Amino acid sequence: VPTLAERQGNFTGLNPIFDPLTTSGATRTAFAGNQIPSSRINPISQNLINLYPLPLASGLVNNFTYQPVKTQNNDTFDGKVDYRFSESNTAFARYSFNNTDTVIPKGCPAAPNGIDPVCDQGRSGTAAQRAQSAQLNDVHVFSPSLVMELKADFSRYVVRSLPVNYGKNVSQQIGLNGVNIDADSSGLSIVSISGLTTLGDASYIPILTTNNLFQEIANFTYVHGSHTIKFGADLRRRQTDPFQSPTARGQFSFDSNFTNDPSVTTAGSGNAVASMLLGFPASTTRSKYLVSPGLRNWEAAGYVQDDWRATRWLTLNLGL
Repeated sequence: VPTLAERQGNFTGLNPIFDPLTTSGATRTAFAGNQIPSSRINPISQNLINLYPLPLASGLVNNFTYQPVKTQNNDTFDGKVDYRFSESNTAFARYSFNNTDTVIPKGCPAAPNGIDPVCDQGRSGTAAQRAQSAQLNDVHVFSPSLVMELKADFSRYVVRSLPVNYGKNVSQQIGLNGVNIDADSSGLSIVSISGLTTLGDASYIPILTTNNLFQEIANFTYVHGSHTIKFGADLRRRQTDPFQSPTARGQFSFDSNFTNDPSVTTAGSGNAVASMLLGFPASTTRSKYLVSPGLRNWEAAGYVQDDWRATRWLTLNLGL
């Protein structure tokens, strides 16, 4: 996390920093005393750097320790009922359920203003996953030579992974207007500063996905003389609703280039934290879903197989 001095724009003892607004060709003017005047610190940048917790140790790295707890609750069960209609007809019904709720902790505590800086790009937040499946199966023996098996199945898989600041317009709260325009873009923009832990809610969340699968299967086995013939069909209906924006809240990346010496006369110049305090990102990115896709498709399959005992010593397995 940034040091107390860096929060105030004081980079004494660190790489020399130069004023990007004085750039002329390959030259820039260094900041006096390696200090950024308070009037030059961008107010949004000041709000951002204040989201970091105060260091617990001296130095530029490994200066803050935090030990959050990850929690996960998992519920699962299966139920099955068998029923015999007659000597020639048996059936069963089965239902399976699994639900997992996970809280992936953030990398640092909330700031004094109540905003969570997150400090972790490992998709901190809540994750709910629920899988369900129901199946009906019926086997009917028409005769010693003909058996039919019918199956119907429905399965559903739902994912709801939400970032820490979901539903809160915290980017707007710190001054980044135009970022939080809906629930998908709610939360804190990713702010990546070279040398510091990254701020903001992770990319690719929220994840809002629903998968439904309807399946019907019919299988027949017919024995005739030296032939055992099997044939059947499989029909599936898929419904998939995936919603996942890469960087709905936007991402701002800062490096030392805007505060270095472009003439390279001063070796090792520039500082990413200084570039951030001045409000000069090296790159900005935003990639957001504008629609909620609903994908639908049918899948059909069929087969036939003949196990033919042509002689006592030769069996042909033929199929399509």
